[in-house]
Amino acid sequence: TFCHTADKYYNKPQWASIERLEQEMEMFGQKYRGRHDIRLFLADNNFGMFKQDLDFAKIVRKVQEKYNWPRYIDVTTGKSQPGNIVKVVNELKWGLVTTASMQTLTGDVLKNISRKNLKYEDYLYLQEQSKLHDRTSSTELILCLPGETYVSFLNTIKQMIDSGIEQLIIYTLMNLNGTPLYEQHKKTPKIISKYRIVPRQFSKLGNDYIFDTEEVIVQTPTFSYEDYLEIRGLAFVIQTVYNASNFPELIDFLKENNISIYDWLIDIHKKIKLRADITTEQLSSFLWETEQELWDTEEDLQNFYSKDQNYNQLISGELGGNLLSKYTYLSRLNGFQAWLDISLDSAKSLLFKSDKPLSKIKIETLMNDFRTFFTYSRDLGRLFKDDDLLASIQKEPPVIKLTYDIPSWSNTVDLSSLLKFQKNHGNYSMQYSEEQITNIQTIASQNPNEQSVKLQYILRGHSRDFWASGVKQ
Repeated sequence: TFCHTADKYYNKPQWASIERLEQEMEMFGQKYRGRHDIRLFLADNNFGMFKQDLDFAKIVRKVQEKYNWPRYIDVTTGKSQPGNIVKVVNELKWGLVTTASMQTLTGDVLKNISRKNLKYEDYLYLQEQSKLHDRTSSTELILCLPGETYVSFLNTIKQMIDSGIEQLIIYTLMNLNGTPLYEQHKKTPKIISKYRIVPRQFSKLGNDYIFDTEEVIVQTPTFSYEDYLEIRGLAFVIQTVYNASNFPELIDFLKENNISIYDWLIDIHKKIKLRADITTEQLSSFLWETEQELWDTEEDLQNFYSKDQNYNQLISGELGGNLLSKYTYLSRLNGFQAWLDISLDSAKSLLFKSDKPLSKIKIETLMNDFRTFFTYSRDLGRLFKDDDLLASIQKEPPVIKLTYDIPSWSNTVDLSSLLKFQKNHGNYSMQYSEEQITNIQTIASQNPNEQSVKLQYILRGHSRDFWASGVKQ
């Protein structure tokens, strides 16, 4: 009831001919050969469910092999037919995140929106197959659905995290005119809606300003505005620490020691509020912008952005962007070390309290190893802000020393105990492939606005393409 594609108009899909798709992909491949900074967009909300999708995936695969493009594909996979989706995803060389949108797991809320989720066993199957074929698994939740409460939504987040999903994206409910939910909201008291600009959707034609706006729900009878802001803050922490895949080895180690990843994320969120560093500043700025982007009426929004100085801020990206993407980018480019510190501090405190017997010395040693390994393999700010550093790394890759063999352990299929890999400790050369260097240089050479937009996308599930590999010496 909340989505425009639920309308009967969208029930009968249409496909272009195979010949046309082959010609178009060949044309794009020739034009964008090797350009990993340019993605392929597909206008399909349920990609992968039908035989025609597999036929198209085979065309894309041929172009990927021939032209080394597209590296990234922007599309949403389907909500049923998991077997077909797996076939399509595995046909592609790379580039696709497997998305199984759940929106909520609260039974009464699902009834309120007339939604039937993908069966949980099918959801787990998709996730397992994604990991088996080195694909990222993702799901989406929606804030402020009718009947949802703060507690029930946290329970849904916990269940999703506990399931092992690799990306958890939390959206604000859009109040789309023409949907059954829109009419329901107009009749419901205590519903508060606001208007904001759709990210990067604006233009100026002659003297006329044009803005694409959306109405969003920020309060319901069961979900207060304060709860909305609290979950938005948690969503930023999840996006920065968990979704961006900064520290999967640390996450696997915590799981190995029976530490709840949900508890870890909640603890990080609480700790940030008590600190006085860049993580606190970024969370505060994110929440401030979350409120500032909301307007009581479309007219207020249009009047504000129609002023030249404000419109120029839309062009520069200071205003009007996707805030989760923007602040994930800022956390990685300007605050990586502080986010790493708080993630390790939280992990360490939970391990100290754990029932599993690990000495404090071992925990300290492990956390120091993770800090060293992540600093030299994941800090993208160093790569994109320091041209001399990149040239230096190419000439002579840095060498780090680890007590525990984190690189080898993370590549094992069964992820047996990291402690067993202590015998393989030693020195590791932190290296980037020639293709990685080329992609970094391509993006780094672009103007700041273009660089920001492309990195914001890459950080939504593809950041590992820019990780250094630890080669044992």
